[in-house]
Amino acid sequence: MKIILNELENISNTLNPEEIDVVVKLCTSGKFDKIVGFGAGRMGYALRAFIMRLCHIGFDAYMIGDTNFPKIDEKTLVLINSSSGNTETMVLYAMQAKKFNGQVVTFTANASGSLNSVSDYLVTYQVNETKQIMKTVYEQFSFILFDHIAECIIQQSKRSRTWISSNHSISE
Repeated sequence: MKIILNELENISNTLNPEEIDVVVKLCTSGKFDKIVGFGAGRMGYALRAFIMRLCHIGFDAYMIGDTNFPKIDEKTLVLINSSSGNTETMVLYAMQAKKFNGQVVTFTANASGSLNSVSDYLVTYQVNETKQIMKTVYEQFSFILFDHIAECIIQQSKRSRTWISSNHSISE
């Protein structure tokens, strides 16, 4: 487990705090009336967890595949999670979002990927080497990164933690 934790810490050290600040400011700006997420596979699951947390915090947030996924317009903040930065479906979704004036933020380990040219903002990180299978380290890091961003949003919002917790599922 220490190997995994060290890998995650090494990735964390490559983050640019200013890129995180931009995402937090976009989310809390009041400029957007909805936030939508696009991600595939386990990268998509990590983003889905963040979208759920944004709902707890009080945002109108949706993930691709939700039956109530809204139309994208100029008041939509679009979040894309793609470690490769080249996932073809994510590039197509980003192009569609831009066509309808959505603001696109991409989280990626590849700042020179295809999504770079379509995105308004990037949050980038680097992975030098991993002992884990396939892209596991990216997925793990995404969960942690999104939890960090959620905490930053909570700290900047005027919503109480009690109120946020009251938005959690009552079916458990």
